Amino acid sequence: MPKEIAFYDLTLLLRLICGMLCFSLLFYKNWPKIYQPYHPYFWIFTLFYCLPFLSTIMFLFNNSSFFWHAGMCLSFFLLATLVNWQMYLSLLAGGLITAFILSGLFVGNFYFTLSALCQLLYVVAFSLIIGMVFSRKRDNDTQEKIASLRILSATIAHELRTPLTTISLACKTFDSHMPSLVDTYERYPAKEKIPIAPQILNYLSSAPSGLYKMSRSNLLFIDMMLKRFRGVKGLDKLEKCHIKENLDFAFENFVFENNERTLIDSSQVSDFLFYGDSNLFVHVIFNLLNNSLSQFRIKKQGCIILSSHCSETKNQLHFCDYTGGIPKDIFPSLFLPLTTYGKKHGTGIGLSFCKEVMQRFQGEISCSSDHKTYTNFILSFPKIDQP
Repeated sequence: MPKEIAFYDLTLLLRLICGMLCFSLLFYKNWPKIYQPYHPYFWIFTLFYCLPFLSTIMFLFNNSSFFWHAGMCLSFFLLATLVNWQMYLSLLAGGLITAFILSGLFVGNFYFTLSALCQLLYVVAFSLIIGMVFSRKRDNDTQEKIASLRILSATIAHELRTPLTTISLACKTFDSHMPSLVDTYERYPAKEKIPIAPQILNYLSSAPSGLYKMSRSNLLFIDMMLKRFRGVKGLDKLEKCHIKENLDFAFENFVFENNERTLIDSSQVSDFLFYGDSNLFVHVIFNLLNNSLSQFRIKKQGCIILSSHCSETKNQLHFCDYTGGIPKDIFPSLFLPLTTYGKKHGTGIGLSFCKEVMQRFQGEISCSSDHKTYTNFILSFPKIDQP
């Protein structure tokens, strides 16, 4: 911008930009979905521009006036209460430096006394101390709430284990003896026998097995949730795991509807080792299965093909879902928290947690997709020597 531009035009432009940034933040939920993942960065830039930068440059443009001195105090204090002290120092330093540089370019030699400099340093120090006090208390309160929720969730999960285990054992017993009782009922008629419809007899024979499988699946889910409460990063150590063994375990314990198990083809998977945790890996597979089968139940078509690809440095498991793809506007934010697609009751935390798990395994998860055809999740693991 040339120096001959009128002073009031420059200040008006700066204020208009500030207003546009703040207005955009108010309606960020209405942004196109492709831009929503960049909201945190936009928020930081808005803080930088509207608080330390704009208040400082207006203070310098107006020759250190008392009005803008008060504005700086309020801006710095507000910034200190909104972010942690590390972010505060970064934004403040960036805002001050940028404001001084632009003031020198547009105004030239601005009036700035030693008294004004001392006042500026005082404002910075005071707002930093107050902000650290508020920020510290806010962080402590937040951590206490999170800790309380984790304790409550873990307690509920532990309490659910006992009845589920009892149900599981009872179903196992029923599954062992119910078919022979039904067979005896059918083969040896008795005069006093109360007639039971054939479909009821079939249900009595098959229900214990289904209930046992469902209860075991829920127990496995509780174990995975307890590990999740403890945190992926807090996982003590990783163990050598076989990919095929864990996949078979996941398929045996996942609760499929009707004949959904026949949709899955894992014949192209060659066994390899990876460092990880079996429960967390099964959690990843459960999440991918839930996403794929929810689409199948809507579209009534598709299949899932798993395959392995090995190189000199890494082993990969491809989970290719042919029930449909992911829209382009969702794709950039796929592994971010609170991103969900295609599921009515989705929470948006599944794939973000899968990413955390794979990173803890020293690997990664990526995705390629065609909106109309397929979604291919690629789980990459560092290669380790076979025993």
